Amino acid sequence: VQVALGQYHSAVLRDIGSDPPVLEMYAWGRNTHGQLGLGSKDNDVAEPAKLEIRTAGGVQSITKMALGGQHTAVIAGGDCYVMGSNTYGQLGLGWGGGRCA
Repeated sequence: VQVALGQYHSAVLRDIGSDPPVLEMYAWGRNTHGQLGLGSKDNDVAEPAKLEIRTAGGVQSITKMALGGQHTAVIAGGDCYVMGSNTYGQLGLGWGGGRCA
């Protein structure tokens, strides 16, 4: 359905073939800033790892994604989620610096 490339990380959003369509996102590559959204900062992830957005309402379906140099943004459940490097405030959080969530 969609492929995106960052500076040193990649991701794919794929339809698992269900009816109605359900999309799953997988990411791999460098993760030193948490840009893969896996909740950790493992240096490298060599095999595609499934990214899930969990909220109080359960797992939200990711419908769109975009990758920057060292950050990732996804749309899930109608909301935007960002992860990765925020050194210059590129995540739009109102402050600079990193935090892994």
